Amino acid sequence: MSSSEPTSSRYVVGVDLGRQNDPTAIVAVRRDEFPSVTIDGRLVEVPALFRVGFSERVPLGTPYPAVVQRVANLLKTTPFIGADLVIDQTGVGVAVADMFRSAGMHFTGVVIHGGDAVNSDGMTWRVPKMVLISRLQALMAEDRLHVHADLPDVAALREELLDYETEQLPSGRVTFNAPPGRHDDLVMALAIAVWKAHGATNVPPMIAFMHEEIIAAGLSPDALIRRI
Repeated sequence: MSSSEPTSSRYVVGVDLGRQNDPTAIVAVRRDEFPSVTIDGRLVEVPALFRVGFSERVPLGTPYPAVVQRVANLLKTTPFIGADLVIDQTGVGVAVADMFRSAGMHFTGVVIHGGDAVNSDGMTWRVPKMVLISRLQALMAEDRLHVHADLPDVAALREELLDYETEQLPSGRVTFNAPPGRHDDLVMALAIAVWKAHGATNVPPMIAFMHEEIIAAGLSPDALIRRI
């Protein structure tokens, strides 16, 4: 990890749209690029860092038009002007996505599924939850995902990360889910923002860290919560 100033930075805002029993969550991630460094005479590329600079859980039951306006207002606010926008459209339908388009916002639409293939119809990406969560796990393992300690709803994000369950089925398939009755809106907003910031189409290797192994390795969400 580099302590130097980034050579370039860009924000991605992820929106996990709420449904009847789930609130909408908005998370902004900044990808920082750093100059290469020379080690033992060799030029070594410094990996990008991903810093969570904004998180918000919109009150349950907030109408979609109000959510659209909240996101539009955020994208007009420094430092999020010009940020990429990615929206989880899973289960909400095209009409809700059209509200964002009607408001003049360009975005990447994502539908999350339980398979293992990433594909796109030119308008919307279908992305496995495995890809999204394993990306977060990989960045956690590499200490490349940092969360600002003073963010609103950071405690809720920490709780969701702690609660998230990774289970390997007898078939060998790995599932990622929040426990019954618990929310994962902030985690999913973070996951789609990181996926987009990381390069979107790139599929990470199947990391599949079990939750207990992450904790045992000292990679608990507590390690992510820090001042930037």
